[in-house]
Amino acid sequence: MYSVENYYWGLLGYYLGSLMVMSFFFRFREIVPSGHFRNLLLIFIAAVLFVPIYVESGSYFLAPAWFASLIEGVSGKTGQSYFRGTFTIFIWYFLALFSYILYCRSRPKKLSNRRN
Repeated sequence: MYSVENYYWGLLGYYLGSLMVMSFFFRFREIVPSGHFRNLLLIFIAAVLFVPIYVESGSYFLAPAWFASLIEGVSGKTGQSYFRGTFTIFIWYFLALFSYILYCRSRPKKLSNRRN
């Protein structure tokens, strides 16, 4: 069994790797057309990568929600294993989406530099 220190180093490595993946997607986001759809896709990818859940009930160890759901679904512990992490991911996605909408509405409009 791993020690708590090994767990924290693994979690740190995962999140640093996820930041690198997000920087790759952010750098090449111009491939996807339409600015708003592109930003929604980036928010969704960030939600999938960064949302953690507890590995088991009563456990203090966190794991990425997509990975914990995948492992529980493959092992077939319960009937709705896939949905435990998926529900958490979608809750955080909609919270991030709501925050993004509030941000877009609150920023000032850019004035055009046209001369009459």
